[in-house]
Amino acid sequence: MWMPGQTAEVGAAMRADGLQIDPAQLGRLDADPLNAVVSLGGCSAPSSVHKAGRNQSSLRVRIHPIPQQGGLGLSHRRFSGGFLAKSLGEELPAAPGSRIYVIEDMRDVTAEMLKSVSDKLNGFARYERLDTNRKALIAACEGQPNSPCDVVPIMAAPPSIPAEARS
Repeated sequence: MWMPGQTAEVGAAMRADGLQIDPAQLGRLDADPLNAVVSLGGCSAPSSVHKAGRNQSSLRVRIHPIPQQGGLGLSHRRFSGGFLAKSLGEELPAAPGSRIYVIEDMRDVTAEMLKSVSDKLNGFARYERLDTNRKALIAACEGQPNSPCDVVPIMAAPPSIPAEARS
Protein backbone atom coordinates (compact mmCIF):
# COMPACT_ATOMS: atom_id res chain seq x y z
CA MET A 1 0.00 0.00 0.00
CA TRP A 2 1.32 3.43 -0.87
CA MET A 3 0.04 7.00 -0.90
CA PRO A 4 0.04 9.10 -4.08
CA GLY A 5 2.72 11.37 -2.62
CA GLN A 6 5.08 8.39 -2.26
CA THR A 7 5.40 7.52 -5.95
CA ALA A 8 8.87 9.07 -6.18
CA GLU A 9 10.03 6.69 -3.43
CA VAL A 10 8.31 3.54 -4.69
CA GLY A 11 8.31 4.18 -8.44
CA ALA A 12 11.31 1.94 -9.17
CA ALA A 13 9.75 -0.95 -7.24
CA MET A 14 6.47 -0.41 -9.08
CA ARG A 15 8.29 -0.62 -12.41
CA ALA A 16 10.10 -3.78 -11.26
CA ASP A 17 6.71 -5.29 -10.35
CA GLY A 18 5.46 -4.66 -13.88
CA LEU A 19 3.92 -1.17 -13.86
CA GLN A 20 3.90 0.00 -17.46
CA ILE A 21 2.97 3.65 -16.98
CA ASP A 22 5.10 6.42 -15.51
CA PRO A 23 4.79 6.04 -11.70
CA ALA A 24 4.57 9.84 -11.43
CA GLN A 25 1.09 9.58 -12.99
CA LEU A 26 -0.04 7.78 -9.84
CA GLY A 27 1.00 10.75 -7.72
CA ARG A 28 -1.29 13.31 -9.37
CA LEU A 29 -4.85 13.39 -8.06
CA ASP A 30 -5.86 15.80 -10.83
CA ALA A 31 -4.79 13.66 -13.78
CA ASP A 32 -5.48 10.26 -15.29
CA PRO A 33 -5.77 7.68 -13.76
CA LEU A 34 -6.31 9.01 -10.21
CA ASN A 35 -8.74 11.71 -11.23
CA ALA A 36 -11.15 8.81 -11.67
CA VAL A 37 -10.92 7.53 -8.11
CA VAL A 38 -14.48 6.63 -7.31
CA SER A 39 -16.72 6.06 -4.36
CA LEU A 40 -18.86 2.98 -4.83
CA GLY A 41 -21.28 1.72 -2.23
CA GLY A 42 -19.78 3.78 0.57
CA CYS A 43 -16.26 2.55 -0.10
CA SER A 44 -13.71 4.76 -1.78
CA ALA A 45 -10.97 2.93 -3.57
CA PRO A 46 -8.66 3.52 -6.47
CA SER A 47 -10.54 2.38 -9.49
CA SER A 48 -10.62 3.30 -13.10
CA VAL A 49 -13.64 4.46 -15.01
CA HIS A 50 -14.05 3.49 -18.66
CA LYS A 51 -15.39 5.97 -21.22
CA ALA A 52 -18.64 3.97 -21.22
CA GLY A 53 -19.01 4.44 -17.45
CA ARG A 54 -17.86 0.96 -16.49
CA ASN A 55 -15.36 0.67 -13.68
CA GLN A 56 -12.89 -1.79 -12.27
CA SER A 57 -11.82 -2.33 -8.70
CA SER A 58 -11.04 -5.07 -6.24
CA LEU A 59 -13.64 -7.67 -5.30
CA ARG A 60 -13.54 -6.42 -1.71
CA VAL A 61 -14.90 -3.09 -2.96
CA ARG A 62 -17.25 -4.47 -5.59
CA ILE A 63 -18.94 -7.37 -3.80
CA HIS A 64 -21.42 -5.33 -1.75
CA PRO A 65 -22.96 -3.40 -4.67
CA ILE A 66 -23.33 -6.62 -6.69
CA PRO A 67 -26.82 -8.05 -6.19
CA GLN A 68 -26.69 -11.20 -4.07
CA GLN A 69 -29.25 -12.98 -6.23
CA GLY A 70 -28.76 -16.20 -8.12
CA GLY A 71 -25.71 -17.37 -6.18
CA LEU A 72 -23.54 -14.38 -7.09
CA GLY A 73 -22.34 -13.97 -3.51
CA LEU A 74 -18.79 -14.44 -2.23
CA SER A 75 -19.10 -18.23 -2.26
CA HIS A 76 -19.91 -18.38 -5.97
CA ARG A 77 -17.21 -20.16 -7.96
CA ARG A 78 -16.79 -17.25 -10.36
CA PHE A 79 -15.09 -15.29 -7.56
CA SER A 80 -12.84 -18.06 -6.24
CA GLY A 81 -9.82 -17.03 -8.29
CA GLY A 82 -10.77 -13.45 -9.01
CA PHE A 83 -13.19 -12.26 -11.66
CA LEU A 84 -12.53 -10.57 -14.98
CA ALA A 85 -15.37 -9.86 -17.36
CA LYS A 86 -13.92 -10.45 -20.81
CA SER A 87 -16.95 -8.97 -22.54
CA LEU A 88 -19.74 -6.53 -21.76
CA GLY A 89 -22.15 -9.47 -21.48
CA GLU A 90 -20.07 -11.05 -18.69
CA GLU A 91 -20.02 -7.90 -16.56
CA LEU A 92 -21.97 -7.95 -13.32
CA PRO A 93 -24.39 -5.09 -12.76
CA ALA A 94 -24.38 -3.11 -9.56
CA ALA A 95 -27.36 -3.34 -7.23
CA PRO A 96 -30.29 -1.03 -8.01
CA GLY A 97 -29.70 2.43 -6.61
CA SER A 98 -25.90 2.11 -6.59
CA ARG A 99 -24.09 5.29 -7.46
CA ILE A 100 -20.53 5.97 -8.49
CA TYR A 101 -19.06 9.33 -7.56
CA VAL A 102 -16.15 10.55 -9.67
CA ILE A 103 -13.97 13.52 -8.77
CA GLU A 104 -14.40 16.30 -11.31
CA ASP A 105 -12.46 19.05 -9.58
CA MET A 106 -10.27 19.62 -6.54
CA ARG A 107 -8.83 22.76 -5.09
CA ASP A 108 -7.05 23.81 -1.93
CA VAL A 109 -9.59 25.42 0.43
CA THR A 110 -7.34 25.70 3.48
CA ALA A 111 -7.67 29.50 3.67
CA GLU A 112 -11.46 29.35 3.45
CA MET A 113 -11.61 26.58 6.07
CA LEU A 114 -9.44 28.58 8.49
CA LYS A 115 -11.35 31.85 8.04
CA SER A 116 -12.14 33.29 11.51
CA VAL A 117 -10.37 30.38 13.22
CA SER A 118 -7.88 31.53 15.86
CA ASP A 119 -6.00 30.22 18.87
CA LYS A 120 -8.51 32.12 21.04
CA LEU A 121 -11.27 29.66 20.17
CA ASN A 122 -11.75 26.75 22.56
CA GLY A 123 -12.16 23.23 21.16
CA PHE A 124 -15.93 23.31 20.65
CA ALA A 125 -15.98 26.87 19.27
CA ARG A 126 -13.16 25.95 16.89
CA TYR A 127 -15.09 22.86 15.77
CA GLU A 128 -18.24 24.93 15.18
CA ARG A 129 -16.33 27.55 13.15
CA LEU A 130 -14.69 24.87 10.98
CA ASP A 131 -18.05 23.14 10.53
CA THR A 132 -19.70 26.42 9.49
CA ASN A 133 -16.90 27.14 7.01
CA ARG A 134 -17.13 23.60 5.61
CA LYS A 135 -20.90 23.86 5.15
CA ALA A 136 -20.54 27.22 3.38
CA LEU A 137 -17.99 25.78 0.95
CA ILE A 138 -20.22 22.79 0.23
CA ALA A 139 -23.29 24.98 -0.28
CA ALA A 140 -21.41 27.20 -2.74
CA CYS A 141 -20.14 24.18 -4.67
CA GLU A 142 -23.49 22.41 -4.74
CA GLY A 143 -25.11 25.43 -6.39
CA GLN A 144 -24.17 23.71 -9.65
CA PRO A 145 -26.64 21.14 -10.99
CA ASN A 146 -25.90 17.47 -10.31
CA SER A 147 -22.76 18.19 -8.29
CA PRO A 148 -22.74 16.80 -4.78
CA CYS A 149 -19.65 18.16 -3.04
CA ASP A 150 -17.62 17.58 0.08
CA VAL A 151 -14.61 19.03 1.88
CA VAL A 152 -12.13 16.32 2.76
CA PRO A 153 -8.49 16.05 3.80
CA ILE A 154 -6.50 14.35 1.07
CA MET A 155 -3.70 12.08 2.33
CA ALA A 156 -2.57 14.53 5.02
CA ALA A 157 -2.56 17.32 2.46
CA PRO A 158 -4.51 20.55 2.94
CA PRO A 159 -8.32 20.22 2.91
CA SER A 160 -9.67 20.12 -0.62
CA ILE A 161 -13.14 20.31 -2.05
CA PRO A 162 -13.84 17.81 -4.79
CA ALA A 163 -16.92 18.45 -6.87
CA GLU A 164 -18.31 15.04 -7.60
CA ALA A 165 -20.59 14.07 -10.47
CA ARG A 166 -23.05 11.22 -10.40
CA SER A 167 -22.63 8.70 -13.15
